[in-house]
Amino acid sequence: MVKITAILKKNLDLIFFYLFILTIPLEKRHIFNLESATWDGHFFEWGSFSLYLSDIFLGLMLVFWLLRIFFLKLQVAETQKPIPYQTIRTKGLFALLFAFIAVAFLSTIRSDILSISFYHFFKICEGGLIFIYIVKNISTISTYIKSAACLVAATLFQAVLGIIQYLLQRSVGLKILGEVDLSPTIQNVAKIDVLGVKLIRAYGTMPHANLLGGFLFIGLVFTALFILILALDKGIAANVVRLGQKKTLQIAAVILCLLYLGFILSFSRSAYLALLTAPLIFVLSLIFIKREYIFKAGKVIKLFWRKYKKLSIALILFLVIATLAFIPNITSKTSLSGQADDYSIQGRMWYTELAYSMIRDNPDFGVGPGLFTFQIGDYVNLGDTVEWWQYQPVHNVFLLIGAELGITCMLLFAVFLGWIIALAFIALKKREGLNKLLLSASLIALFGLIIIMQFDHYLWTLQQGSLLFWLILGMTATASTKLRKS
Repeated sequence: MVKITAILKKNLDLIFFYLFILTIPLEKRHIFNLESATWDGHFFEWGSFSLYLSDIFLGLMLVFWLLRIFFLKLQVAETQKPIPYQTIRTKGLFALLFAFIAVAFLSTIRSDILSISFYHFFKICEGGLIFIYIVKNISTISTYIKSAACLVAATLFQAVLGIIQYLLQRSVGLKILGEVDLSPTIQNVAKIDVLGVKLIRAYGTMPHANLLGGFLFIGLVFTALFILILALDKGIAANVVRLGQKKTLQIAAVILCLLYLGFILSFSRSAYLALLTAPLIFVLSLIFIKREYIFKAGKVIKLFWRKYKKLSIALILFLVIATLAFIPNITSKTSLSGQADDYSIQGRMWYTELAYSMIRDNPDFGVGPGLFTFQIGDYVNLGDTVEWWQYQPVHNVFLLIGAELGITCMLLFAVFLGWIIALAFIALKKREGLNKLLLSASLIALFGLIIIMQFDHYLWTLQQGSLLFWLILGMTATASTKLRKS
């Protein structure tokens, strides 16, 4: 018993949590029903059951966390106990989450295909457990920064891999990490059309280029956060790194440039929109709350410019040149004249109409978790031909939740998100220094993901996107309610 207690005191669950973050973007998995998930000779993602490497680390994290609770009873020092009003806010978040999961369970047991719905219900529960674990355990600045650093490390690897894929115009052979086969001649690989030449978009180890764009957006936000921390707080810089402040800032700037280049090469319009609008929404929200915050932010920017003028100029030049260099590629992807773009817009409108029809016909508990694609055939007009690849979820997470889980779940989900955002802005009024920076980065990241949710479904339907969403949700919540120095 003494040995077990000594082992658990080392917080092994935190180690597995960091490993979990590092493995989120990997497509490495075992598909249990590969044969039955094959449709007309093609793999049908929405009918498959998979165990990912990230699931294994998540399971180990939860096991060691529960063991630590059982053996150590989480005896927290009195000085580290949360403030009462913070406890009330956290309990309110958990109550909303449990209500959402309870209604989702009712939807599951009413489903026409229980196996598919229970698998997707399990994935919802998995996300909820990630959220609870983060709020309960990532409660110090140190653990928060380590988590964000793991996230940046994971995004850096994906960015470099994506850049190499784009340059080679093929996959690099990292199937051991889940890299998919990439080539301009493969039908289902996302491509851009530049002057009649098809070029593959950067994927990393993701199942789709859009997912890479969303993932690298988060990496850009937290890398910018680290640059500010290293530049403005010499004490933090000295404690975190031993290379010296100037050299460390230069390394962080190079990382930011690589992430931005990989981000551009994903050619994800929803991710572009998130990067352009999420910081703007955050700034406008601050103006609405208190204009004084904008003046403080302006002072921080001026201070950074005065101290690191050369670094700032180099970063701005790189970002501008990288953007201008790929303008022809970006506009070829976003123009409305191409057939692919026509379908991208018309297809999304078609899926939206299907979602409204499903919500109208099943307002209480929806059609069942994971069953949107299985219900499409019931809403297709006689004589219409629908290709196998057109059986996709609606490209809006809120409508997808409404169609699959019902209006009640959709409203609970919206209130849950709104509650977290409200708590974050309340906390911004009281936080100072590093705490405010961490919370601001989390909030910008969350705003970006919510924007992406309006145009893509992967933050709810695909492993990497879902885990990323719940991770950022948890980090925002804990930064709003529990974050302390030690």
